[in-house]
Amino acid sequence: MKILIVTPFLPYPGVAHGGGTAMLNNILCLRRHHEIFLAAMYEADEKDKLGAIAEYATLVIATETVTDTQANAAAEVRRVAYASWPTLLGLILRSLSGWILRGFFNCDYRRKPAPETSSFLRQVLAKIDEIKPDLVQVEYTQMAVHLGKSLKQKRIPSVAVAMDVEMKQLYRRFQSEPWGLRKLLAYVRYQSRRQVELKAYSHFQRVYTLSQHDQEILNREAKSLPVSVRRHVMHLPPPSGPVMRCPNMVLFVGAMVRHENIEAMKFILDQVWWKVKTECPSAELHVVGGGVTDEICQHHNGKDIFVHGYVPDLPGFYLQSRVMLAPLFTGGGIIIKVFEALAYGLPTVATPIANEGVAATPGKEILLATTADEFARQITRLLRDDDLWQTLSTAGQQLIRTVYQPDHIAATLEREYETIIREFKLQS
Repeated sequence: MKILIVTPFLPYPGVAHGGGTAMLNNILCLRRHHEIFLAAMYEADEKDKLGAIAEYATLVIATETVTDTQANAAAEVRRVAYASWPTLLGLILRSLSGWILRGFFNCDYRRKPAPETSSFLRQVLAKIDEIKPDLVQVEYTQMAVHLGKSLKQKRIPSVAVAMDVEMKQLYRRFQSEPWGLRKLLAYVRYQSRRQVELKAYSHFQRVYTLSQHDQEILNREAKSLPVSVRRHVMHLPPPSGPVMRCPNMVLFVGAMVRHENIEAMKFILDQVWWKVKTECPSAELHVVGGGVTDEICQHHNGKDIFVHGYVPDLPGFYLQSRVMLAPLFTGGGIIIKVFEALAYGLPTVATPIANEGVAATPGKEILLATTADEFARQITRLLRDDDLWQTLSTAGQQLIRTVYQPDHIAATLEREYETIIREFKLQS
């Protein structure tokens, strides 16, 4: 098959966000038996990564997007802070801070795309006529919104990949808001996104979610929508030497341009960490992830809190750490860092939302927590109890090796793609 993959983000080895990692692993599976073409947008600091793509796909379109990652991160910090203000002023400030966010992911889907995005979309449609792919795979909801109808008009088989069901995130935000104007506006935004998202998906032959939980949501919202689960494939380098765990090292991983990660970090620093230190004075918190703002860096003290920012060797941190934290209260979908931590045998304490994608068994393969007290207690247990630590480490690795086996996942996806193409030709 000739498969054209269209994405607003560039997938490459070492990419700093989970969506890019998921895409790359999917491409590495498909390329073994199929010809892969890639149309992608990229940020200015990723330009030197374009050459590496030739190893696993033919890059047919590469369009630079106008994004200011540091400005986005700073605006996200302000939005998180303003969310706690109960006044009308707080609502206005939060709204204004959201409007100044730039980049494709944060735009309103009902608006006209940014100029570079419009150019990218025109190039994609022209390239389809040139290379005549057997199937077009569209990554992320925002691309599905802008391309779905055009692909349907071109009468070409296409699938959409919902990295996350975005209406779900907005519904959770609506639920979390107190009664009042903020809650009303959150509900309006949720309903608006819901209608746009479902309409976009209706143009595709099939929609793929990355978790069964998201599949169930779409099946409930639109019963006629053909939805399948595309399991995440793990392609992780093995340890280059003996694994040396630091017995006091607690790890948090997350790009600080995402409000989910900023909220999680504030939760750990403000509510959890001092409780852990009371029980385990020698514990160390290590924060890894790009886009770190000055506000987060100020917590670095070189004693028990270490803010590393972006690191090229993330596996090294997974292999050194004793405990991984994933306290996500919004968002959802597939949380790549949880997969990677379990794959490297790193016991993880997470919220139920962070566990939706991997669906690890609580108490056996992962520890769940929702409050600061619960997180502190579970972290303390893993720092102190070697038997519990070893049980979770072994079970987590076994889960990834058996359920997320690359060959089986790739074969299943290939069969489904062949069926989609065959049925599309029969209908045509």
